[in-house]
Amino acid sequence: MPKGFSLTELLVALAIAALLASISVVGLPSISRPQRLCRESRRLQLLFDRARTRSLATAGVHTVRLTPQFAELKDPQGTLVERLPLPADISLRTTANIEGELSFYPSHTATPATVTLSLGALSATLVVSLRARTRVQC
Repeated sequence: MPKGFSLTELLVALAIAALLASISVVGLPSISRPQRLCRESRRLQLLFDRARTRSLATAGVHTVRLTPQFAELKDPQGTLVERLPLPADISLRTTANIEGELSFYPSHTATPATVTLSLGALSATLVVSLRARTRVQC
């Protein structure tokens, strides 16, 4: 009696493994889209937190300017401190002033605003309170 597997049995097992792998790979984009949106929201939240920390450390007003392509952190003199690129497929809306600028003041306050990031039908919201606290809702 021969020991081991025949070539046919190995090919069937390989075909089943390939089928299972292809099914799992097809489902990955639908899982990764919400995670990607939350990751971008958290990156923006960290930029807001850095603006708040810098305004407290330097006793000056720091601003974050939001555009569809990037978010810029500027110091009190208007010098660019940091530029955070935003993905092209994620749209951004804000309730901040018309220029999309949020100001962080050394008095522990900020321009209150809501920033919404959208990726297709998915959305995530960042809320900046008057007390310069940021909160992410994914």
